[in-house]
Amino acid sequence: MYIDPPYNTGNEGWAYNDRVNSPLMKAWLKENGPVDGEDLERHDKWLCMMWPRLQLLRELLSDDGVIFVSIDDNEQHHLRMLMDEVFGEENFLSAFHWRKKGTSTNVRGADVSSVTDYQICYRKSASASLNQRVTRKETRKYPNSDAEGCYRTTIIEKKNIGSYARGTMQFQILGHYPREGRRWQIGQNTARKLEQRNRFVSDNGVVKLKIYDFEDKDTRSANPSLLPESCGSSDSANKSLIRILNDIGFETPKPVELIAHLLRMATDKDALVLDSFAGSGTTAHAVLALNKADGGSRRFILVECEEYADAITAERVRRVIRGVPAARDPALKEGLGGSFTYCELGQPIQVDGMLNGEALPTFSTLAAHLLHTASGVSAGAEALERRGRDGLFYSSANVDYHLLYEPRAGWLSSPDAMLNEERAKRISAAAKKRGRKAVVFGPGKYIGQRQLSGMGIVFCQLPYEMHRAGQ
Repeated sequence: MYIDPPYNTGNEGWAYNDRVNSPLMKAWLKENGPVDGEDLERHDKWLCMMWPRLQLLRELLSDDGVIFVSIDDNEQHHLRMLMDEVFGEENFLSAFHWRKKGTSTNVRGADVSSVTDYQICYRKSASASLNQRVTRKETRKYPNSDAEGCYRTTIIEKKNIGSYARGTMQFQILGHYPREGRRWQIGQNTARKLEQRNRFVSDNGVVKLKIYDFEDKDTRSANPSLLPESCGSSDSANKSLIRILNDIGFETPKPVELIAHLLRMATDKDALVLDSFAGSGTTAHAVLALNKADGGSRRFILVECEEYADAITAERVRRVIRGVPAARDPALKEGLGGSFTYCELGQPIQVDGMLNGEALPTFSTLAAHLLHTASGVSAGAEALERRGRDGLFYSSANVDYHLLYEPRAGWLSSPDAMLNEERAKRISAAAKKRGRKAVVFGPGKYIGQRQLSGMGIVFCQLPYEMHRAGQ
């Protein structure tokens, strides 16, 4: 997971009242948003906005998964405490430092110009870890050569303090002792054998070991908490986005190189990546770019609640898939390939609203929800309409699904809405003719389940038993 939530600098005017289901949260967000720099409670509000999201993200995260959160100095300390609470202090991995701009700027009234942001990283459990940094043999340069072949050199000294102190490793190699405060990394017997094979060189009194290209290997090391300059900057991210979306403006996008670096640290080639603050769609772009580069099959899920979700977030993904003529990267200019599906959430199905008649979904919306709940089948609401007077709306290989429903409170409490014996026989006969059983959703019935079972019918009462058909 990667998310880039509002930094809460006091300048964004953020308001994230995005269809949360809790009535208390809805009321709180309506009363307390938006947030700006003059709001003395803005840190409390930011934490209240983040808390339920992080709780949900932790539930969705796989046991061997990790999450990165971009943040700056305004909320970094608060975020760390919040994530310690949600993910556990023992699951903190690092606060990676990313250099977002090359030079400091003159900020009016400020003593310090911030040039770095943080990428806070937590894991779900002890079974998760980051990939070690790999230096590939084929990327190394071998600038020197002798009769044996091309080689590079490496210093063989190490600090000679504390637990690293080794008095036995203070001897001469090529007539030189280690520099002050240091000792050799290899023992004397090994050093003499290497000397006989002409494997050392002296570089201004510093002894180095030759490593030939034919014997070199990939090396692995821990990831440094300071991210490399190759992770891009805010300026490079803005310029890249302008080339992709032309004049469409978007504040503070993240560079593709940054997200790609985090993904290389945390995922393999078939990972599933979630970004629930999708913004300009950088995460999807990074996933597609990595797949193009290494032949991976990573997938992404982006969630964006703002109005620009289609015009900016999804549009960027469309363009990088097809190709961006103005791009400098040849792969991006050609098109990264891949595909995605753009979906919009409908209104939530609320049991309380159905009971009091205040929130009654349309027939097709409720049918789509019930079908997915009962069978796992995802079908667009527009594809699910009544197919007859008994509410047949979908048929699988083995099951006919019926919904006795009208979005009118009066009708739902009338005899017309009930499953009676006549209707049950008709449904049963039609299903048996096709070699299927039947599942009927409705507000009530005038026939016992034992008799319905004999007819091959499972009845699920609305709204209480929406899930029972799938059991």
